[in-house]
Amino acid sequence: TVSSNYAIANYLVANGASTINSTNYYPNLSLWHTLDKEKKYENVYNRHLYDTQLGKKQLDKITVLDVKKTYNEIIDADYSQSELGYVKSIIDSMFDLAVAENYVNTNQFKFLKPVSNKRKKKVEPLSKEEQDMFLSYAKGSYYYNLFIFLFNTGLRAGEVAGVLIDDIDLKNRILHVKHNLQY
Repeated sequence: TVSSNYAIANYLVANGASTINSTNYYPNLSLWHTLDKEKKYENVYNRHLYDTQLGKKQLDKITVLDVKKTYNEIIDADYSQSELGYVKSIIDSMFDLAVAENYVNTNQFKFLKPVSNKRKKKVEPLSKEEQDMFLSYAKGSYYYNLFIFLFNTGLRAGEVAGVLIDDIDLKNRILHVKHNLQY
């Protein structure tokens, strides 16, 4: 008889998955580069997962404690919340694939919500003088009216980008901010 692990390993190898001992997955870098042109995920993977204790373990041997330890090492090294989010995304994706391929039963790491201790930089609004200086440089720009609108409403770029014609009440001079375009 053929063990189910052997069948899964052969299935993965037959379909082009890079593996070591048929159980440790390595990312398909050519596909990864088309999806991650800025190499953010690749750099995070290399920094925190490749050639680490977690990265050297077989997927079915990785425990919640192993992943928490990796998260805590990243937090202790004072990386940002976004860096932690990239690591979580990579780990979740690996285990979602492993579940889909019936290599593991569940993605037991989905519930983990790592939080960085690193404080975000405080955002300081432009002073009136700084706004005036900015607008004097932007005068004649294609976006000049947009800049005036942003300064006078305090809306974020995504909120402005999400404004639809139905959100504008010219009669009562009211703008309803109902949407936010995320990119």
